[in-house]
Amino acid sequence: MLPGHLGNATGPPGIPQGGKMSRTICFITLGLALAIGCSDETSGAGGNGAGGSGGSGGVGGVDSSDPLFVIAQVLSTPTGFQGFATLIDGLDEDTTVDLANSIEVPEFSGVFQGPRPGTFFVSTGQVPEVALFELGDDDIAREVDRISFAGRGVTVPEAAHTVVPISETKAYYVDAASLRLFTFNPETMMIQSETSLDGLAPTSLDNPVTIVLPVPVARSDGELILHVLYRNLAEGTNEQLVRVAFIDKATDEVTITEDDRCGFMTNVVLTPSGDLYLGSDAWAGAQQFTLPDVNPAPCMLRIRAGERQFDPDFRVFFSDVAEEAISGSLIGGSGNVAYMLSYDRSVVDPSGLTDLELLAVESWRTYRVTLGDTVSPAVEVEELPVRSGSVFPITVGGEIYDAVTSAGFGETTLFRTTVDGLPERALTADGFLVGIVRLR
Repeated sequence: MLPGHLGNATGPPGIPQGGKMSRTICFITLGLALAIGCSDETSGAGGNGAGGSGGSGGVGGVDSSDPLFVIAQVLSTPTGFQGFATLIDGLDEDTTVDLANSIEVPEFSGVFQGPRPGTFFVSTGQVPEVALFELGDDDIAREVDRISFAGRGVTVPEAAHTVVPISETKAYYVDAASLRLFTFNPETMMIQSETSLDGLAPTSLDNPVTIVLPVPVARSDGELILHVLYRNLAEGTNEQLVRVAFIDKATDEVTITEDDRCGFMTNVVLTPSGDLYLGSDAWAGAQQFTLPDVNPAPCMLRIRAGERQFDPDFRVFFSDVAEEAISGSLIGGSGNVAYMLSYDRSVVDPSGLTDLELLAVESWRTYRVTLGDTVSPAVEVEELPVRSGSVFPITVGGEIYDAVTSAGFGETTLFRTTVDGLPERALTADGFLVGIVRLR
């Protein structure tokens, strides 16, 4: 166990199962896919209030040359959810995750890469604020500054708004609900500019939720890519539309492309050639099975390297490569290899289950495909056990981890997929793991 200390953390049990709880978690899964390569934010617990300089998450005794990460966890307590940003010394299977090395953060906050090594941002859920944390020589993470967007009419986030650092003097803050892109200076923690993302507004759904997800991989140093999908949570319907925004990091100019052949596309894979593949989520497969008349069938689309338009000649349905209608998700692997999920009807009969029950039940199997002008038939990875359908790939330092949550969201296990051969089992942590930042 790593030595350290914690502010006022509550030792929570696992997240309980249940319809309402699962619905919240499933929605937050999408919102915090923003946290790919990132992690959670802090409130005033443990001496980390606004403007404060108190710290927590110590890992004393760890040499400065050793690797160090911060992970974001969401756990349940007797009174609700609680977030933690926890320092750990690795992502291997035998790594210990000790809440004594944690900072309490508001529920469904997110941690994101900082402007320089040894720093990370915490973007809060519930409050439109961003805190900057820095690792000291004593290996304790302390809040060094904070910025509020409340005076700019930013939507109060149920889950954290995305933060994307560009340099030591520029970072983006994405308000997905009101479709605005802010820049701020991490040195002064002052807002610099605001850009409209109105071109990403939904077109056909009544009362839709607009879900804006950053592409976790960069095609070039000068470009931020966001992809956007639309869902009516109340009605359980998806718009058959995906938009992709290409943002010039130097000028903040926004270029938008769209495609109406697929819907609910939450996952993106970048191949070595520079092609972007977008895939519908496994939840989309469950939604299409339960409400086929109002939900599009899960499929894959492609944007070729150097292009900013969808390839009109490429659309692949997950059901065609897996020969199972309840299929979806796209998780990057090594080279052109990717992984997807398909429901195993022999484990749990899907008849009569809701889409969220289908997603939560451990009746999904992992399959391997090869991406290209055509997608190879899916081959089951028999060495991996059945799992829930919740998919949340996390990218850390160029490595991709498939975050596999238990059916009750009480535990998350990482599998590193960017390896030759079988995905490697890695870290297991309590609760719902939503992001990781490497500090050194």
